[in-house]
Amino acid sequence: METKKARSRAKGIVTKKINEISGLMTEESNADEVIKKSAKLEHAFKKFQEACDTFHSQLEDPEPIGESGNYYESVLSEVEQLQENVDVWLAGVEASRFLRSYEINPEDSISNAFLRTVISRSSRSSCTSHNSSASARARAAAKRAILKATRD
Repeated sequence: METKKARSRAKGIVTKKINEISGLMTEESNADEVIKKSAKLEHAFKKFQEACDTFHSQLEDPEPIGESGNYYESVLSEVEQLQENVDVWLAGVEASRFLRSYEINPEDSISNAFLRTVISRSSRSSCTSHNSSASARARAAAKRAILKATRD
């Protein structure tokens, strides 16, 4: 079955993207790369969905249909879990950067600290809309994580 092989190849690409992103989430300096690779993962997952749909449409027996659905659900779960982890990680990176931007060292005069804050704010305002949407997702994920933690 060629469609089953296509589905397996598509899953392999998704798995590779998941592993790449997970490996990058060790250093804050990789945040932009994680965002880029997350977009590529989204594209790869759409291809996987298409391959699953094509394969699934050829099945007639209930047992293989159920197995196919479980296969899809397992990959979907992996992707969703990674995206949640990415959102929380990006929120942490953003919070860390935010705190460092307001850090005042003993050798700083009050005027230097203010100047650094103003410069930091102006450089942040020049971020692209893609980073802004990623930041918004990250903030939302951080809020969800805080709410979840307070409920538990």
